[in-house]
Amino acid sequence: MESPNPLLDLSQALTSVSTTYAFTRDRVRSLKDSGSEEIFAQGTRLFLASQQVNAKLVGLTRALATGPYAQVPESRRVLAELTATIAAASSGSAFIASAVAGDPLNTIGLPPSPEIAQDMARVRQETGLGDVQGALEEAADRLHLVATSCAHAAFDVARRQHHHGDVPVGPQHDAIGTHTARCLRHAKQVAVKSSATDRFLVSPRYLAGTGDRLADVLGPLIHLFGWEHTHDPASGHVSVDSPGHDLLLDFTPSSPDGTWWTIQHPDPLWKITATRLTPLEPLAAITQTLPQLLGDTRHADRIPLTDRPVAEIADLSGWTTSRTSCTSPDGHCTLYYERGASWQVEHSVYDGFGTHWSVRAKGDLPDQLAAQFLSFLATPDPVERAFGDIPYLARSQARLTPLDSKSPLGPHVVHALGALVEPSGRGRRR
Repeated sequence: MESPNPLLDLSQALTSVSTTYAFTRDRVRSLKDSGSEEIFAQGTRLFLASQQVNAKLVGLTRALATGPYAQVPESRRVLAELTATIAAASSGSAFIASAVAGDPLNTIGLPPSPEIAQDMARVRQETGLGDVQGALEEAADRLHLVATSCAHAAFDVARRQHHHGDVPVGPQHDAIGTHTARCLRHAKQVAVKSSATDRFLVSPRYLAGTGDRLADVLGPLIHLFGWEHTHDPASGHVSVDSPGHDLLLDFTPSSPDGTWWTIQHPDPLWKITATRLTPLEPLAAITQTLPQLLGDTRHADRIPLTDRPVAEIADLSGWTTSRTSCTSPDGHCTLYYERGASWQVEHSVYDGFGTHWSVRAKGDLPDQLAAQFLSFLATPDPVERAFGDIPYLARSQARLTPLDSKSPLGPHVVHALGALVEPSGRGRRR
């Protein structure tokens, strides 16, 4: 018997697909952290399972594109997103396949004696496991993106159908959650009044998106400190090298995995990477202090290093702190401490599509870098953004003040006054 609400069925199917992708992502990530034998034993089955769910996603997208949903206003954007998601899903499966193929012994038939098994494990550990784990991590990242995108599409299908009076939408159809529904409604109201090029003051900074002041990150190293650099106009790639060739900064906007920034120091070994939507201001706070860390104190009076520890900065900014992490008051951004001096920052708005960014710092890092980054991320001072550069789902969570505000007080004063009427609180220790 044909369903009276075919679009509702498709929405529920997309929700199921989203859950399956999230489950597969978790399996991939757990597999990455297991032993080499487990990786090569389970990898093929995981690849076949991902291919099956990929095929289901293609079918659902085709059904939406050829059915009544395609006639709903603004549905084309979601269909285009789903089409791109299919490519990401295929890429995730390809990385799983690459991990399986990365077994240096996967085509060699050897007798299963204990001695041979030990030798196989050693060879895999030394020659293949690193590349295999890297491929699985890439696969997990792709599948996380796919799961989020499918959840967003499922919510949109149900929401738009409800808007047109076809299907009642209950909590089970809201794949992202009631918070996202509110985000979408508010963002749409703001978007009606603003063009993509209108300039706004935005706070908190972690919601503002990357921004367009790339020169603040790279310019001081090149023009104030004379670091060597190369630039490829075709790809946008920029590489900046310290005078002693002991610190390299790399900007790669064409990176397929979304990692745009890499800062690397060979001895002692440490590395910082940041993804596409990471706000430029805290990144600039790190890059501008790099010469001081190498002993070049010129312009130190203009580029001060903070002397506060991370926990104190977080507490003064109203973030919740614990022994191993600190989290923004709205819960969207968290800085985690890992073993040693390593740390990482994760951000998303209710796990919504297009709001994720992350920073990962690993190795024997200078203590000041985490504090420097957080100082310029958690500060209540707003940053300037074009409206089109602010992530869509973040617009209702951030405080936005038009730069062309007609108030005689000026936009910065208006923005600061807006903060006074919003609920706030001191940081809390768990």
